[in-house]
Amino acid sequence: MALRGGNAPGRPQREPFVSEFLITAHRGGNRFPSEQVDLPDLDAARREAVRYAGELLRDEDADFAVSEDWTITVADRTGLTLFTVTMLWTGAPALKRAH
Repeated sequence: MALRGGNAPGRPQREPFVSEFLITAHRGGNRFPSEQVDLPDLDAARREAVRYAGELLRDEDADFAVSEDWTITVADRTGLTLFTVTMLWTGAPALKRAH
């Protein structure tokens, strides 16, 4: 996080890392449209990525969970990937034998 001098001597103020984030979800080989969000810092972007993942999972039907993995990437305004949320679906061996 960048620091700059504040008004009070010896007390630097923190500036936001970036203010514009691009969130993109991928399911299997499919890419969803990106969502641009303005957030105060990287921690807020992490929380937004988790919220976004929850919305996607809630809105999908139950069949996708057994065959496709998800990734959500968060990038800055230049397109540099800052982090990726990965959701992997792994069936238990007992379920594989039951089918």
